[in-house]
Amino acid sequence: MKKILYGVLAVFLVILVALYVVLFTSFGNKFVAGIIEDKIRTATALDINVSKFELGLTKLNTELDIANMAKFTVDGNLSLFSLGFDLNYLLSLNKDYLAKNNIKTKENLNFGGAVFGSAFDFNASGRGQLFGSNVELDAHILSFAPALVNLNANGIKIEELLDLLSKPRYAQGVININADIFTKENKLAGNTLINLYTKSLDYKSIEKDFNLSLPTNSEPNADIKANINGDLVAVNTVINNSYAELLAKNTQFNLGTQILTSDFTANLKNLSPLKSLAKTELAGTVVLDGNLSFDVLNSALTELNAKLKGSKIKAATLSNVNLVLNAVAKGDKELINYDVKMDSNLAKITKANGYYKYQNSELTSDIEAKIDDLKAFDSSLQGTVLANANAKITGSVINSLKANIDLAGGKISANSDGKTLDLNIDKIDIAKALAIAAQPAYLSGNLNAKAHLSSLDFTKLNGNYEAKASGLFNQKALSAMLGKNFPANKKYDFNLNGDIKNSVVNFNAVLNSDLANLKSFKGSFDINKAKLSSNYVFDIYNLANLGFLADKKFKGSLQLNGEANFDKSLNLSANSSNFFSGTLKATIVNNALKADISNVDFSNMMQSLDLPDYYEGKANVDVNYNLLSSSGVASANLNNGKLKSVGIIKTAETLTKSDFSKDSFSDAKAVANISKNSVSLDVNLVSPRVKIAINKGLVNTQSGALNMPFSLGVDKATFKGTIKGSTANPSISIDLGSALKSAADKFLKDKGGEKVNKLLDKLFK
Repeated sequence: MKKILYGVLAVFLVILVALYVVLFTSFGNKFVAGIIEDKIRTATALDINVSKFELGLTKLNTELDIANMAKFTVDGNLSLFSLGFDLNYLLSLNKDYLAKNNIKTKENLNFGGAVFGSAFDFNASGRGQLFGSNVELDAHILSFAPALVNLNANGIKIEELLDLLSKPRYAQGVININADIFTKENKLAGNTLINLYTKSLDYKSIEKDFNLSLPTNSEPNADIKANINGDLVAVNTVINNSYAELLAKNTQFNLGTQILTSDFTANLKNLSPLKSLAKTELAGTVVLDGNLSFDVLNSALTELNAKLKGSKIKAATLSNVNLVLNAVAKGDKELINYDVKMDSNLAKITKANGYYKYQNSELTSDIEAKIDDLKAFDSSLQGTVLANANAKITGSVINSLKANIDLAGGKISANSDGKTLDLNIDKIDIAKALAIAAQPAYLSGNLNAKAHLSSLDFTKLNGNYEAKASGLFNQKALSAMLGKNFPANKKYDFNLNGDIKNSVVNFNAVLNSDLANLKSFKGSFDINKAKLSSNYVFDIYNLANLGFLADKKFKGSLQLNGEANFDKSLNLSANSSNFFSGTLKATIVNNALKADISNVDFSNMMQSLDLPDYYEGKANVDVNYNLLSSSGVASANLNNGKLKSVGIIKTAETLTKSDFSKDSFSDAKAVANISKNSVSLDVNLVSPRVKIAINKGLVNTQSGALNMPFSLGVDKATFKGTIKGSTANPSISIDLGSALKSAADKFLKDKGGEKVNKLLDKLFK
């Protein structure tokens, strides 16, 4: 028995010695420091280096370098047996790192203080300047819960926080955080106040990084006041900007039951500033009021009462819309039942109810809606709309679906047993459907379509479909959209068919119209990968039909073929083997347009596009253009061509008493530097007898105004002049005095010099 006891004691001593070696010796400290580094690096993804770690029975001294941006040091006394400590700490942000992030300071930013007591009862204090604020913290932690917290952090600069996170300065402003929490009768009590004041937002950066076109004056301000009384936390929240207000004045959270209750009000006082987000004109007001109850422990909404009221709303084609929507939901931790109704001067939802189960995400819906008179959407429309649907969906899987819509005589039906789905669209009036969708009636006519899905697994969809539509383009709506005078009574006929295999949609579309024909558009779209692969043939059988787009009298014809592909970005190609008697090869990749135009009949192209026809010959043109920046370069080789005696060329011939039409320009180049609103043009034409140069001639692409200084060399005379006016009506002026001066200079050089030489010879013989 003694041997066993001695053996156990020996093992125990060995363990103690081992623990001492591992924890409290220099060897052990290095071992533990390595573990600390690995753990912190894994948890934070920061490059942490434990430069010092000295742990003894009564002492701790450690220093961490945090990714070359900060140092954290802790040193002081320990009592391992009583779990007591008396430690000082310091967090020091490196001034050089701060400077790289646009935070200028002469010294490192330091925040430090003391932590003393025992593991179950200790005090902590801290002082220092962080992000423009003099932060002060005092806390008493009892049994791992706060018994006292005093925090003053006023004037925290939002921009410096963003700088430290290496983020753009999306916002500038200040945050104030103040807390006074204490223990009263063994219960927590106190107040917390958070204020946000936003001075400015960087709208361009927000739009670039988040694709949000925020309205001007969107800078938010916020006041959040919290009162703690035992297990109950009461919060009053006010957030607002120039056009919206969000209120939650009576939010209560029970720390014991983990139940959150709150009222809420969202007031959009003026919808018009939101047009930059909605991409359409808006007006009116919208107010949402309600209250809710949420079980935080079970992540379940247990009650909701909400009322949405809209007044004098104008959106897209709709105007003076008034609506009231009521939503009620009640449930427990397993499911919630809901009931929604809406009344408005446009449409009514007379029934929308069902339930949602949290455990398996099962949703049921039974819906009835109607539109009493389509005149409410457009005074030219007649008829009523009735819709009803019921469905059961679990997650993303349809268990059952039955839906029917009667749209002024047209029918839409969808039916599913959970295994297959059939959709039928019969004689739907396109103009009426667009009106209900708050879209202008760009088209009139009927749409017929049907589709069958033999499987409803969205990762492996299979089926087939077809659609047909025919009618007229709406001149008024399309003229307004394009800002051009769209021609009247133009017909279209559209056909689409295809199948779906393993969620890859194969399609074949044809669009014939009185403007142009999309003779073929074939390809596939992978639903799961959002990837498009397609090819097309586009036949502009009469360019005159499209002249309205440029306010020109086009003529001739053009046929293009190419590919349209999308895989994270859109890639297009366009080719033509008879592009004004030449060839075209063009691509658009990542918003960069590149075009190679070879051996085109330049005069034919100018005539067909209703542009000034001054030059006859073959041309090769290279174009590099960025669609986002609206900038690029186009260069043309016009060698061995001739000028035509028309327009400003004829005027120049008259002024210079010379005929240019017989000169062949063996060296002819033109370069256009294109920017958003103008084109800078350089032209050089050289023949044995004539030299024409335009250097940085300007064309205003918005107004068409011209300002192109040029020089014209004819025989032994050199003229200078300017082309002004507009692209539609150019004019030319020539300084005839420049020609006389150049002739005199040439005479003195060629003849006068010879006379002077002879005179000097006679004087010095």
